[in-house]
Amino acid sequence: MIQRLSPRALLVLDGAGALATAAGTALLAAGLLETGLPAAHLSVLAAVALGFAAFDALALARGAAGPTALRAIAALNLAYCAATALSCAAYAPALTRWAWLYFGLEWAIVVPLALFELRVAARAGASARG
Repeated sequence: MIQRLSPRALLVLDGAGALATAAGTALLAAGLLETGLPAAHLSVLAAVALGFAAFDALALARGAAGPTALRAIAALNLAYCAATALSCAAYAPALTRWAWLYFGLEWAIVVPLALFELRVAARAGASARG
């Protein structure tokens, strides 16, 4: 079933995931759990995730839920994971187990999703040309 997901369905899934990331990171910024990252830093990460959800929603609303939008959000997702990895590396001595768990789970979900989005975008682009 997952192999048959369309770019549109993946943008819906990605948008839902971005909203979940924004909510989870905002809760961490609010002090739900101690992470060792500054609250302001977590707030920026939450805002970026919210921006990704808005990108997905706009692509869907404008009827632009094709391979180009999927490639763009996949690249943004990978950049976000790289940024959070760099943040974790910079604050490593102060990070708690909760931070490593939260961001580790996020990477474990978002990186494979982004790679899958790139595969689906390539497949959809090839079928549109062929």
